[in-house]
Amino acid sequence: MSLSATPESSVPFTSPPRTRALDDPPPLRGTPQPNGPPTPIYALAWACERMEILGTRDKQDVEREIMSNWGPENGKYGYGLSPHLNLAEDEYIYAIVGYNITRKCLDLAVHDPNVVIMARNALKIQEKDEYTLKWYRFPIKEVEGVDNRANPVDQGRTTSRGKMTSS
Repeated sequence: MSLSATPESSVPFTSPPRTRALDDPPPLRGTPQPNGPPTPIYALAWACERMEILGTRDKQDVEREIMSNWGPENGKYGYGLSPHLNLAEDEYIYAIVGYNITRKCLDLAVHDPNVVIMARNALKIQEKDEYTLKWYRFPIKEVEGVDNRANPVDQGRTTSRGKMTSS
């Protein structure tokens, strides 16, 4: 009896999307995915202009101000749900609400509207940046020709020897 194997190159590999819509949260980090790697870390964040957030101030000074605006409610949320800033490789600064690192953090970010409201207030997000609130694959990397902020939500990509196809 002979077993026929499917050549590895004939099975399409789907990379995780760079971004996901606010209403399409990622699975918990490490969740196995068919035809792809386990779910990576995603951050729920706004992509903001660096100068609008930092100005001439140091990132740590701005983060101290953010934490003072976050309020005493922070204690019930714990690790992974304290708003902070991420200086990514691209031109934006990401105002992060939380991650898909723990079930508690993911559930709160998805199901507790107060988390986003408190983070929006603590981070002083401007209305013009509201459309950028989505899930970003972490770490956020610069991709030539792609503007994470202006780019519509990425649906992932299926690659076969480096070719991208829309899904």
